[in-house]
Amino acid sequence: MSEWESSIFLRPRLKPDEPNLGANTSPDLATGDHWGLGLIHIWEVNDIKCPTLRIFILFLFRAGILLLAVPAGFTFLQVTLLLAKRLLARI
Repeated sequence: MSEWESSIFLRPRLKPDEPNLGANTSPDLATGDHWGLGLIHIWEVNDIKCPTLRIFILFLFRAGILLLAVPAGFTFLQVTLLLAKRLLARI
């Protein structure tokens, strides 16, 4: 990693020469899931190295949430109004 990438990578460094990537050799690397720890580190390094991809994925995620939230909100409003009408009709 470059100096800038190293400055924003906050996790403790893995030790690839040691067994299990150096997991459980220090309090910072204490884990029972050695593969998960390695995958998280790989993901974060790739995330730091490709900021444009990260921004693109963020916009895709926001668009997806919007496309789900609008119909869900509309459906919730319709169900609530229908319930209110039925409850008021019984009074």
